[in-house]
Amino acid sequence: MKRTLLIISFIILVFIGTTMTVSYRLINSEDYLKSFNIISVSNVSTKFNINFEKIKGAKDYEIVFYNEDDSILYKENTKSNNIIIDLNNIENNKRYQLMIYAYNDNGKYITVNNPYTFTYLEPTFNPKNTLTFTDNKDYELLIDGNLLKKNYYLEISFENKVIKKEIIKENTYTINKELFNGKKGIFDIKLYDQNTVISKFNIYNNMSPISNITIDSPKTNESLDYDDVNLTFTGGDNATSYSLVIFKGETLIKKTNINKNNVIISSSFFNKGENYTFKVYAYYNDIDSYTKSSEVSFKIKDKDTLKPAYISNNYLFNNGKITLNNPNDTGKIYYTINGDDPSINGLEYKEPFNINENAVIKTIVIDDNNTKNNSKINSFDINIAKKDKYKIYLNLNNNDLNKTLLNNIKDSLIEQLSKYSVEIIINESNNTNTNINEAKSKMVDLYLSLKTNTSSNHELNGYSIWINNDSSSSYSLGNLFNSNLKKAYYENASKGLKYTFDSLDELKNNIPYSILINIGYIDNDTDLKYLTDNYKNISNGISKTIIEYFGLF
Repeated sequence: MKRTLLIISFIILVFIGTTMTVSYRLINSEDYLKSFNIISVSNVSTKFNINFEKIKGAKDYEIVFYNEDDSILYKENTKSNNIIIDLNNIENNKRYQLMIYAYNDNGKYITVNNPYTFTYLEPTFNPKNTLTFTDNKDYELLIDGNLLKKNYYLEISFENKVIKKEIIKENTYTINKELFNGKKGIFDIKLYDQNTVISKFNIYNNMSPISNITIDSPKTNESLDYDDVNLTFTGGDNATSYSLVIFKGETLIKKTNINKNNVIISSSFFNKGENYTFKVYAYYNDIDSYTKSSEVSFKIKDKDTLKPAYISNNYLFNNGKITLNNPNDTGKIYYTINGDDPSINGLEYKEPFNINENAVIKTIVIDDNNTKNNSKINSFDINIAKKDKYKIYLNLNNNDLNKTLLNNIKDSLIEQLSKYSVEIIINESNNTNTNINEAKSKMVDLYLSLKTNTSSNHELNGYSIWINNDSSSSYSLGNLFNSNLKKAYYENASKGLKYTFDSLDELKNNIPYSILINIGYIDNDTDLKYLTDNYKNISNGISKTIIEYFGLF
């Protein structure tokens, strides 16, 4: 009996010792991100001094200030846990939140425990002040906030010389037209509290307030795949509107207004082997002399380019098998598991193969008949691991038209996945940044948005899967969703896997996997009836994909 008790005691001691050792190694490993707090935030007018706890395992930190509508006011990456930031575009009596994210080398992150929220109370220039001035009338400058609590003064400079300085007590300040007469350039307006600048503003006299504009993508003389084209540009600051003009050769084929500097142009505008030109215009209040523009010319390739291969499962147990898939109707997959270029040293993929340790698989799809261009090389980080629980953030676009339908899919998903180690978190807000922050704070594995579509003529139908781009970690999961949902929908319902190219925040949010599924067009009678009658089949396709990809068998 005593011998048995001694053996049991020894086993318990060994277990406790091993557990403590593993816990110590985990906590002190470079991969482990310990929770952390903001220590202090102080500011002198618009300059904020931020001090927070430094944590082991953090490669860097992301500092983000959000407006009261949860849009990003300011973002910066830093390796320091003490940083000074100048928020020169902050506004009086507006509410802001400071959030800090810590990232390790593997892209894992943790959010600060105590986000800092505040209301800015110093006076600031009203954002509705016009940027331009004409010599024939006085300029009415608007200032927000209480100007009576301190001795604030206004300073006006031109070409680095102070030309006006005056104590200010009223929220509307008249600048006499004589001050601008005959001068061309930028007038620098500053509001001071003693010697501290608390707000800045520029007035442009007899010159364009719009900065030069440059198209960053596509590049001049670039050859592009026949697909949707991503247009990005920088500059054009202070513009009140933008437009895009598309030419095929010398022929105008499209002119449209755009409202952001990242636009996706449908492949329907292009033909293979043709030359195209994009021209982007930035306007200020439709004043022709203020307009800035940029243009780029490119060609669509003569041959189609094969889509990259994708994998069916990213999380494996010991000696698990990897399945590679070709999303094309032609071509062969070649792969390596040692980091080599698969187009040179790749093995032809013929059947699933075993992986028993973490690995990076590189793949390429090659058309042996040379009728199509080879696919790009894709890399996949394979994890030999299993988590105790996976977290899925389900972002539903619950408006009055689709609320019942999406809730039916949600309830069905919860029922189907409740048999597995999955926690589903449902969004409570329809604000994208609020939902992204919540998902990050809960360290979810998958951010899945479910939405419905409408079209101007009510003639469109079908579903589409959206990810950021074909280099995204979500590429394989997006393909797998598309493959499984094809079986749940009617014939030809799939519009395929599509890319937002950084234009949609919810798909470029540093969560391991981010997918948006537009499940159909609810203003199309055929689609609406199918979705209503078959929501369980759609839910089955979604849950089957999650179970397969994350290895929840």
